[in-house]
Formats: sequence, structure tokens, C-alpha cells
Amino acid sequence: MPIDLKDLPSILQKLKISSDPLSEKFEEIIRIFYLIVNEHTSDDWVSFKNFYARFKFFLNRYLPNSAYNKELDAFRKFIRFEARNCSDSKAFEHAWNILHWMVNADKSSKENWPSSFFFSSKNKPTITLDHLTTLIDQVIPGIHPTICVHDIDDLTSIIKIQIQNPALHYLEKILKKGHLVKFLNLESINNGIVATAQTLIVIEPDFLMDASAIGSCFHQNGANSNYYFLNKLTKSLPNEPAFKGILIGQILDEMIRNPKCFE
Repeated sequence: MPIDLKDLPSILQKLKISSDPLSEKFEEIIRIFYLIVNEHTSDDWVSFKNFYARFKFFLNRYLPNSAYNKELDAFRKFIRFEARNCSDSKAFEHAWNILHWMVNADKSSKENWPSSFFFSSKNKPTITLDHLTTLIDQVIPGIHPTICVHDIDDLTSIIKIQIQNPALHYLEKILKKGHLVKFLNLESINNGIVATAQTLIVIEPDFLMDASAIGSCFHQNGANSNYYFLNKLTKSLPNEPAFKGILIGQILDEMIRNPKCFE
């Protein structure tokens, strides 16, 4: 059943005094966290490509450029990676306090933040150049375009990636703010991060590609992506093996239902 944002204070209060196991309480923490972010970013005039873009919008709206911003992003990472297996009552207390603040984020301010910097005090993530998943902030055109991104493990900081490989310069026109992009095999050159000929860039990596659909675009007369859409518009006609399979299946069903008819 959908939950209204105005009902969350009472739900949180019941959760706080509940005697349920911590594992179950953390499951409820996770559910409420995503609900609050979605509710506070459900404006009709803006759409989001993914949850990371939605959460970044939430950060910029309610906690722009502050230590509280980093704490809330660290809490998001805790929700994503650790909450389901957490048995720390202190972590639950801090998580509950943050959710309580988030419920009224539109009426609250960073001055009345109810929690210490519990989650952001842990070890900060380091950038891994062989596989880096990011959220696009902006693309700066030039001889070697620069892509400004947020590491999804730290949405509060900007990473600049220079595209030195000319074969990838077309991305300047494709990549937009909010795109989820994975970089593989980046290099560090002159204290900067660079995409070279060995770099692979995957746009929206959460999108599952259908290998059969890709294969259907290649025919003896050449390759054309329109074959995929054409196949969607035409009905699949049954061939001889399919017809035989259907017929044999129906006969076997009848043999099981009415064995006497086949004696």
C-alpha cells in the first residue's frame, strides 16, 4: 500500500520503539529512505534518468555544498551497500535521525541537523581508474573535450576526465547531465584523468542489451539497426518445427487426459 509523506513521522516513531530484529528495522529504513527521496523530487517539471540523478537533485535542493551534504551522501552509500547486513544499533540510531530530518527536509535547515557525521567519518572511497561508474555533470567542449562527472560513490565531488582519444570525441554531443556512465581503463597522465585508445565507455550500463536483438540487425545484405524495429512491427510467422512442436504437445496432453482414446 502506498505511504503518504505526512504519515512517515508516525511510522518512524513506531519503528524507533519497535522490538523487531535490527535486520527487519534496517529493511524498513531502506524502504523509507527511497520513498522520501522520491517524494521530495517528484516535481512535474523535472524528470530523472536514474536514482543517482534524483538523489543529486535532492542534495542540491536541501543541503547544497556543506558537510551535511557529504554525510547524507555517505548515508546513501550505507543504504546501498551495508544496511541489509548491519547489526550496529548505533548505526540504526544515526540512520533513524537522518530519516527523521529528511521527512521534513523542505521545512528543515542544516542548522538543526539531528545527527553527527557518523557515516561520512568512515574511510573515504578512492577513485579506481580501471572501472569507474559516474554520473555526468557537464561536458566542456574543446580540442580534447572534458567530461565532468560525479563518482556514484561520492556524489559531492567533481572528477574531470579529458577525452584524448579522437574516436571518442563524438561523445561530446551525446552525453547529457544525469547520464549514468561507466569508464573502463582510464589513465592518469600529468596528474589528470584521461580517456585514451584503451578506454571503454559504457553509457547507461544498467540497461540490459539483448544479444539476439543485436544479432537480428545483421543480414547477408548488410547490417541495419532498422531490422530490429521492423521485427517489432511484424508478427512472427510459425515455421515447420514450431508447428510440429505444438501439434506433438497437444497430442501428448490428450494422451494424458484421455488415455483410452489412444488404446
